[in-house]
Parts: sequence; structure tokens; C-alpha cells
Amino acid sequence: MQHKIQFFFFLLIALTFLHCQRSVTLEREVAHWEYEHPDWQNIGYQSCAGNAQSPIDINTNKTIISDQLPLPDIHYQPFDMKIVDNGHTIQVNAPDNNNYLLYNEVRYDWVQLHFHHHSEHQLNQEHSDMELHCVHRDHAGNLLVLTFMIVTGSESPFLNNIFNNIPTEKKVEVSTNIQLDLNEILPEDLSYYTYYGSLTTPPCSASVQFVILKKTLTASSAQISKFANVYSDNSRPVQPLNNRFILEKRN
Repeated sequence: MQHKIQFFFFLLIALTFLHCQRSVTLEREVAHWEYEHPDWQNIGYQSCAGNAQSPIDINTNKTIISDQLPLPDIHYQPFDMKIVDNGHTIQVNAPDNNNYLLYNEVRYDWVQLHFHHHSEHQLNQEHSDMELHCVHRDHAGNLLVLTFMIVTGSESPFLNNIFNNIPTEKKVEVSTNIQLDLNEILPEDLSYYTYYGSLTTPPCSASVQFVILKKTLTASSAQISKFANVYSDNSRPVQPLNNRFILEKRN
């Protein structure tokens, strides 16, 4: 009986998403915005006042466990890093290669990764030290964000490659010969929470699927401080869940 209820809720969410789904593009900002005053709808980004916004707090006691959820089928390969300080975060852009994942038999190409300090999503009303977003896009422009929570712990060689090469000039992409491999940060256990939300920055476009991995990444306090010295607070406040459900995939 419980399994049937969980499957019903999964179908309900999927149908709701298909009904309201629209293509999402990584639009450029049309007005200056910043994190100190995150009421971005007041400066022209009307979607930021929508009822399906991100980030959210994940109450792990109220998720819907579903065996129907797939595990992401991830296909990453090493690439030469292209990095930019875009004025809001440090971002690594995808090269012209074949980094992608398959989810629900849909291919999502990796577009970019970026960081937030502290984490944008909460787990049981608690932030992590940082949050990493790996943004993927399908052929229709819909987004899937593979999300990693970062906590203080052992040093990450992967993050060293990025944080030791932060550009000195903003909004200028720098090409490097430094190889990154996203496989280095993938856990063996791909259990996750998922829900439909929005971009966490203007224009706050909706219909973005977040896949938030349960397994955390670690970074040393020095690494976290290095990023915080550039962006000490670039996380959007938690948004209301409203009538959405959070699904949980257990490995």
C-alpha cells in the first residue's frame, strides 16, 4: 500500500511538471542584482516571486521515498579548465567535449559548475559550509542541477585546481591547461533528494530539476576561506516549499 502511494505521488509530480514545463535558458541579467537585497522581483525579475522557487529546506522526515526514481547515468571525461569570476561566483565552463548525464532516458549536457557560500539548500534547517552546482541542459533547454553539499574536512585536490586559479579580473574567462575530471567528486553512492524548482539567481526561471546528492564533499577550512575571501555570502535565502513534494532515492 505504501509503495502504491509513493508511486502515485511520483506520477502526480511528474504530470504537474510536464504540464507547466517550459524551456529554461541561462539568460543574462537585464538589471544589476546582488545578494544583499535578494528581493529581485522588485527590480524587474518577476519570476523571482513565483511559487516554485529555489533553494528550499529539505525536511528529511517528510520526503517521499520512491523506488521509481532512476539513478543518474553519468558520463564525464577530463577537460582543460576554462574559469571565470562572473561577478557573483566562481564558475567553470564546459569545453566542447562529451560530458553529460542521462536521467529518465533524457540526455543532459554539462554546461558549467559554480559555488555558493554558505550552502543555498538546507537539510533539516541547517546549512552546509558551501554548495556546488553542476548545471546540465537537455536539447530543449531544460535544466538539471546535480548538487553537492560541501562540508569542512579533508582537503580536496579537485577544488585546489579551481580555487588556486581564481581569475584576478572579473567577467573575463580564462582558458588553462589544467585538467579537471568531474569523476573525482562523484561518490559511489548516488542516493539523492530531488524536486522541481528554479534558478537560484535572476531571472529565477522555473522548471529546474535539482538532484541533491546525499553524500557530501569535503574541503579544508583553508579552501573554504579562499573562496569566502572572494564571495563571503552568495547564497539566496530559502524559499517556501508551497505545494511541492521532495522525492528521495535510496541506493
